[in-house]
Amino acid sequence: MNNVYDLDLEDELSSVDSTKRAWAASCVSNLIAGEENICHLLLSKNLIRLLIEWLTDDVYEVVYECIGTLR
Repeated sequence: MNNVYDLDLEDELSSVDSTKRAWAASCVSNLIAGEENICHLLLSKNLIRLLIEWLTDDVYEVVYECIGTLR
């Protein structure tokens, strides 16, 4: 993985593994707080929709990370 553009966060947010979903939500949060062009790239991938979908997850850590990212 050479840079942030190689991350497949959409797949990680859609994973059946709750640990991967929580990690991806946390990662998105950190990336959005970074450079503006990265923020625009992530938003263009419609990751907000996935984060909203996981607000009803059965795993607390996933919900917690999604709320933090959306905040």
